[in-house]
Amino acid sequence: MIRLAEVYLIRAEARARKATPDIAGAQADLNVVRNRAGLANTTAATPEELIAAIQRERRVELAHEGHRWFDLRRYNNYSTVGITEPFRSLWPIPQREVLTSGGIIAQNPSY
Repeated sequence: MIRLAEVYLIRAEARARKATPDIAGAQADLNVVRNRAGLANTTAATPEELIAAIQRERRVELAHEGHRWFDLRRYNNYSTVGITEPFRSLWPIPQREVLTSGGIIAQNPSY
């Protein structure tokens, strides 16, 4: 199951990250989610500001739904929650998978 708000936020981020960013489209998608919650339109005007606003909106809109950790890893922001060693943001790959892959899969560093 996926929420419509998440779909709007995913599309807003994709529009903001394009090679030629669609600022107006990203703002419109973000504003759909914000207006539904009774908030004013976003003031973000650059791709960087939009991405930061989308990250904040994902944190609030999708709170307690299990998305936060994956967002932190995807944005490489896991240090904001006290993880100072990058390998700690990854799980070890099961040894049987490494052994049966024929050398294709390598274990994550430090495991």
